[in-house]
Amino acid sequence: MMLKLNIFKYSLLASVGLPMCVAAVHASESSQQFSPPSQVSMYFKSESYSHILPIKQLVEDEWHTKPKDDADLAFSQNELGSEILINNWSINPAYRVDYFVRTNPGTAAAFYADRTDLPFEKTQTYNLSLALRENRAKGLRLGYQWQNEHFFSHIKLGYWAVVGARDSRLSGTLTQNSAGELQGTGQLTEHYTDNNFLKRPNVKGERWNDSGTGYTVDIALAWRVTSALLLRLDAQDLYSRFSLDDAGLSDGLVDTDNQYTRASGITGFKPLYSGIETSASHDYQLPKRVKLEAAYQFDKVVMHTQLRYIASQAFYLLGASVSLAEESRLTLLIDIERATPHLILDTKWLDVTLALDKLATKSAYQFALGATFSYCLLYTSDAADDSLRVD
Repeated sequence: MMLKLNIFKYSLLASVGLPMCVAAVHASESSQQFSPPSQVSMYFKSESYSHILPIKQLVEDEWHTKPKDDADLAFSQNELGSEILINNWSINPAYRVDYFVRTNPGTAAAFYADRTDLPFEKTQTYNLSLALRENRAKGLRLGYQWQNEHFFSHIKLGYWAVVGARDSRLSGTLTQNSAGELQGTGQLTEHYTDNNFLKRPNVKGERWNDSGTGYTVDIALAWRVTSALLLRLDAQDLYSRFSLDDAGLSDGLVDTDNQYTRASGITGFKPLYSGIETSASHDYQLPKRVKLEAAYQFDKVVMHTQLRYIASQAFYLLGASVSLAEESRLTLLIDIERATPHLILDTKWLDVTLALDKLATKSAYQFALGATFSYCLLYTSDAADDSLRVD
């Protein structure tokens, strides 16, 4: 929390003394600009999705709802930061938290039965497959935007200091015997800076090093095909590479059949986990986040088509936007497959995004919230309709 507050404080200080422009520079044919060459902004964005069970239950590990029959993926990406854009050069300090979970229906069913004390299917063997990746990092992106009347590009190179990370994989089988006892074996491999399945402590920070670094590449492209048609591509973490210097490592076998009988007839017990507990360097990547969009303007209404590709999951959205007042626009997009509404309000200084598939947040499988507050540092008197703007 202190890291988040420090970055937010930095964002506020960066904007002190910078005059607020009277009119923003928009992507209209008359202004011939997609984005203002100079501005400062502060933002927060959060997007979570689960195809396992409701997000809140998954985060709190409270399995009250039966998981989906085809459970496979959940993720949450969150970022707080600011961006200073001066003469098309950008500086973007940020703090990010990313979680990705990949599993299968058998693993989800096994977790649900275990957490709720429900009986297992005695004749069924559950194949376990679980991959968990967590990344917490603070960093700085440096970028440059280029534009002319028809094209726009903005490339950012990011450098990150890892605050916390975890890369865990579990595979195996789990069944229930005739006595109602759980039996199973699994292979566990995980690299971590702090949290881990075996709750292995890093006593006084002497067992392993929790530091690491990362590099990312983001890119935004836009093409104004005609005065009415705009195509856009946004790719976050198009390239990413994070490295842990000497993180904690657990690699071994988990076996619930840990009893054996000695020659003397005395029952002995083996550890549930047998393997290595050490430290090692580790490299990992983050899934790409890509958005393709086409926007076409019919008089005062703009029609939008979007394809969002996050962690190998596709989201198709359709919608429209209309002007509410001068320099204000409301956009409504609908996720076609999940029927999730996405509301976007753009104003002169504040942009707000909200998406929620269920009014009861505790039952939501999809949730997004974002806000951006911007100061424009360049005044232009020929700012026109902002319906197809890129910034």
